Amino acid sequence: MQGTVKKAGNSRTADYYLNNTGYDENDYSATLQYNKPHYGGSLYFSQFNTKIGIAQASVADNETDLQQAIARGSPLDDGFFRYAFGRPDQTVNHQLAKVSGWLDLPDRLGKLEAVYAYQRDTRKEYDANPSDNSDTALNTNGIPDLNFQLNTSTVDLIWEHRPIADKIVGSIGANFITHENIQQGTAYQELIPNFVDYGEGIFAIEKYASGNWVLEAGARYDFRRLQVYKYDPTLVVEERPVYNWQQPTLNIGATYKFNDHLSADYNFGTAWRAPQVIELFANGVHQSAAAWEFGDSSLTLEQAYNNNLSFTFNSKKLVINAGVYVNYFHHYIYPQPDLNYITTIEGTFPAFSYKQVNALFEGLDLSINYAILKNLSLISKTSIVRARNLTIHDWLIGVPADRFDNSLRYEWPAIGNWKHIFFEASNLVVSKQSRVPPNSDFALPPPGYILWGVSAGFSAPFDKHELRISLSVTNLTNVDYRDYLDRFRYYFADLRRNIVLRVIVPFDIKR
Repeated sequence: MQGTVKKAGNSRTADYYLNNTGYDENDYSATLQYNKPHYGGSLYFSQFNTKIGIAQASVADNETDLQQAIARGSPLDDGFFRYAFGRPDQTVNHQLAKVSGWLDLPDRLGKLEAVYAYQRDTRKEYDANPSDNSDTALNTNGIPDLNFQLNTSTVDLIWEHRPIADKIVGSIGANFITHENIQQGTAYQELIPNFVDYGEGIFAIEKYASGNWVLEAGARYDFRRLQVYKYDPTLVVEERPVYNWQQPTLNIGATYKFNDHLSADYNFGTAWRAPQVIELFANGVHQSAAAWEFGDSSLTLEQAYNNNLSFTFNSKKLVINAGVYVNYFHHYIYPQPDLNYITTIEGTFPAFSYKQVNALFEGLDLSINYAILKNLSLISKTSIVRARNLTIHDWLIGVPADRFDNSLRYEWPAIGNWKHIFFEASNLVVSKQSRVPPNSDFALPPPGYILWGVSAGFSAPFDKHELRISLSVTNLTNVDYRDYLDRFRYYFADLRRNIVLRVIVPFDIKR
């Protein structure tokens, strides 16, 4: 069993507080597991509840105010700290129940696993309403503008067959999933319609090992059906479009071990996904993104062809993982800024439309762990990606900037009764995302930034256990920065210095 309770007041950037950004959260989960040598099973239940304030700096009454807010890039006032928050805000509730079991089949036929899960997700969104934003009347009416309930059921069946000729291992399986969305809000315009969808898939994965080679291949076939219940206010009728998709996917991989220290992996795979309901039918405020979004009911399948090549070097002092990839997307789906604004009785919002283009992603991921001295190590991670919009022969928007994350860690085995002592200094460098088409967004990409951080910790004896204590500080120098992928960068900077003290106290419940 585990549980969490959180309460947070207004967030703060390097220079000012962000009004109406507090949140409340409580969640818990419990697992009951029973295993015998040849069979077993488990029951799992979890519940997650949160209420989140949306920064008032992202709310504008008219187009002029919104354009000025984006041009200004910061709130009109410095704000202040408090725990209370009001509209705009959201409440989110997730409940998940899952039962699983496994069984060794007779005559060494293999192992059978089965999982059933049911999840209910409820989201209520409250748009900005000046009459409910005073200190004495915070969200008093309690009536949500958007009120979604998504019910999801999944079934997974997997048969792990016994090894074939002692060299081939694998599994065969089937999946089933269904979603049902019910929208009950009172918004001026609904974001997504009610819908029911179904998905079924069958798959097989096999692995063969011989000498220095390991070969793996997999294939699956999926079916998807979507039934939408869309209300057209202009015609005062309900439309019920139906979508059906089906497609195979394939994955082939190989690993070659050159010696005890060096190996290489190559993988080619295809993938596809059906457009989501929000991508097909969105026509309303996407509050958590501070935007008005438009869907396109003519969107088709997004298909990917992925190539990945990686090398791993592992020695006593040095571990290197380096990978490159080239991934081609046919009919890649993404939200494109429309460079205009939508004004309703709820306010004014920047407009985005879901589009499809052909896109090419190329990238590099590199991680290094080097033991400089006996107790001193360097940990380095690099992520670089380039993405082209092949439809317009230019860069693709909404792609992460280059990231370089490095840290030095020193560890002491023990000092007296203290153990696992460490000190770590980290440095994150994020470049400016300069590879964007001109005049393609509401604001220019923000400058790159450098964040420093430190952390330290140790463990000490505590009632026959080890008490673990750690202290970490991120954005140590209190840098004013914005991340390119965050739409709220239009209105304000990211969070300031953050200090976290963790104390973990172990205990036993004895019979």
